[in-house]
Order: sequence, then C-alpha cells, then structure tokens
Amino acid sequence: LANYGPALVDRAVLDALCRLQGVSFYAAMRANLAGISNARREFAGLDIPAFLQGLRPAETIEARHTVGLLDAITATDLGERVGDGLPETLEEVIAAYGHRWFKLKVSGRREADIERLCAIASVLDRLSDPYFVSLDGNEQYESAAALRELVAAIRTNPQLARLWSSVAFLEQPISRR
Repeated sequence: LANYGPALVDRAVLDALCRLQGVSFYAAMRANLAGISNARREFAGLDIPAFLQGLRPAETIEARHTVGLLDAITATDLGERVGDGLPETLEEVIAAYGHRWFKLKVSGRREADIERLCAIASVLDRLSDPYFVSLDGNEQYESAAALRELVAAIRTNPQLARLWSSVAFLEQPISRR
C-alpha cells in the first residue's frame, strides 16, 4: 500500500468526519467540511465555495467491473467453483448485474494479452448495447514502443474490432522506469 496508503488514510478521515457530523459525503462536500481551498497554484482563481455548491449528485452511476488476469471469462475457464452464490465468470457477472463498463487487465506479454482480449471480446461482443473498456497495464509494458505493438496487434485483429472501438482509455500501461 506504499503508493495508496495516504489516499486510504484520507478517505478514512473524511468518512470519520462525515460520521461525526452526521452528514453524507455529498453534504460534506457541498459544505466544504474537508476545508478545500484554492491555495495551490493550479486552483488559483477557482471559486471553491461556488464550485462545491454547484455540485449535484448523479442520478445514476455505471459500475466498472475489473477483469483480472486470472479471472474466469466463461464457465469452461473455471477449475472449481467457489459456490457462494455470486457470479464467478465474466459471463455470469454480465448476466447478473448488466455491466457495460469493464477494466481489462493486460500483462505486458503481447501475445498472451491478445489471446485473452479475444476471449473477453467473444463475451462482450454478445452485448446488444454499447460497452466500454479501459485497458489497465499496471506498468507492465516496458516502453511506449512495446505498447504501440500491443495497440497495433489489437487494431489489426478482426476479433478485436468492436473491443478496440470501445476503449475509453489506457491506464498505467508503461513502466515508470
């Protein structure tokens, strides 16, 4: 948690503040209980109170389902079921919850990633409604050139045409080194 620890502490403190005041996160933000200011250069000139007062909660929200590198795509991918009554494959998640947004993990190994993305696309492409994906590399690709090779392989694979047109963004694809 070295890179995420401070964010977790921040969230815990904000949650405690909301509970202490007996208000929702939305109400806390509108009232600026967190004490957000425009002291930082990038916020200079921004009217923070007016901005926060103008916030309105969304009427709906799309949940994004993460498809990890070891997650089962179809029932044939399962070794043994957990059997807790919850969906255990991508197919089952879609059937149970109706997700349309997906975070697809890629490993940094182009051929393996293409094979897995084809398996995922074979499930997602059955959806009649549009779907949206992000490709999350977790810094697994060593260079921009390696990432370009993945993108080129996706774009030239007919099985991945709809999936590629559904990519909203790439997350952390390249190693920080």
